[in-house]
This record gives sequence, structure tokens and C-alpha cells, in this order.
Amino acid sequence: ATLTQREINPELAMEALQDVLSTVKTTAATAEEKEEKKPTAGKGEAEAKFDMSLIKEGTSYLVEEERPALSIDILKHYMALGWKPLCIARTNPRILRDNFGLGEVDIRWLTDRDTDKEQAINPTLEAIAYFVEDYLSTAEKKTIVLLDGLEYLISLHQFTPVVRFIRQIIDIAFEYDAIFLAPISPTVLKTHEIKTLEREMVPLTPEVMGAASTSKSLAEAVSKISDEE
Repeated sequence: ATLTQREINPELAMEALQDVLSTVKTTAATAEEKEEKKPTAGKGEAEAKFDMSLIKEGTSYLVEEERPALSIDILKHYMALGWKPLCIARTNPRILRDNFGLGEVDIRWLTDRDTDKEQAINPTLEAIAYFVEDYLSTAEKKTIVLLDGLEYLISLHQFTPVVRFIRQIIDIAFEYDAIFLAPISPTVLKTHEIKTLEREMVPLTPEVMGAASTSKSLAEAVSKISDEE
């Protein structure tokens, strides 16, 4: 039977409401206390949005993403840790500085144009490899190198020569304990070409790195439900 308004005891209802309010206040206070106790990044440290334990010195990574957002996040993370960042990109350096906050990053523009406004590097494979090795050999700090422009280089030189070039950069990065990042859009290359690059470098995706936190949390929730069942 359904209770009518007259059958509800006002005193009991008020007590129940007070209990609910008390529980809400206690929960909020506990959450606030936990938030205050969270460790914060100190000087020389950086807060990571993803699992940085996957990144190792002297290793090269193929970052599979449509835009180099994850690659730039990794670059900035290591820059905050005191590493020297080098970015070689087809994108105009001014755009990278303005849109991605790379004002303190050493950026070299991949272009065959003569320009006085930006530091440029000719997009020949030999010139890039020579520049990277010279840069790493004279760097006073550990260095992380981001090469954003594999698609551009492949369009200029074809796939096989670029693979040989990548192998050369991988060896150079290993020799100097550097980290090498090469973002690539998986939709641009053929499947067997992506597989070839994955055999040369460690493949990374935003999902693997935990950058897609929503997807990661959902997967953990589904797993927990499955375990409970």
C-alpha cells in the first residue's frame, strides 16, 4: 500500500533528512582532506598524465596518433625534468610555440626554403642524421628528440630510404642515451609499412600511455564488474 502525506511522521522524516545531510558533509570533508594530502610535484619534477614508466633512455618510439599531441606532452614532461628538448618539425615553429607552449624548446623547421626568421634544416635524410648526431654529441644534458614529419620525409624520399634513415637515428639515440619520438598517423601509411616501423621502434598510442583516461577508467570498471560476477 502507498503511504499518503498524512501517514508520514514529520519527526522521523526530519531525522532522516538530518542523517543524509550529516553523511554528505562527512563525505565532502573526507574528500577535501584527501585532496590536501595529495603529493605535489616539487622542483625538478613533473606531473604526468600518463604512465611515464614506459619511456626508457636510449630508446626510440613510434607514437601512433593523428596529431602529435601525446608526443609533445612527453617532450614537455622531460623538459620539466631537466632534459634538453629538440624538436625537428615540418610545422612552422611559430605555430608550435603559440599553440603548444613550446617557447623554450629548440625547434628546427624541416624546409628547403631559405629563411632568416627561423632555424631551418634541409629535409635531406643525410642532413638530418648528421645534425641529430652532432647535436647529441655536444649536448651537456640528457636529450629528448621529437621528429614530427615522417609522412613528409616519406613523400620526398619514398618509404625504404626513410626506414634506413630511421635505423640510423635509432642507433644514434641509443649511443647517447637519448629518447627519440617519431609521431605518425596510422591512417597515412599502408598496414605493412606501419608494421615495418613498429619492428624498428617501440610503438606507443595515447591509450597505451594512459592519456585516454576515460577509456582506461571504463576498462578498469568493466574488468572489476567481470571479476565480481
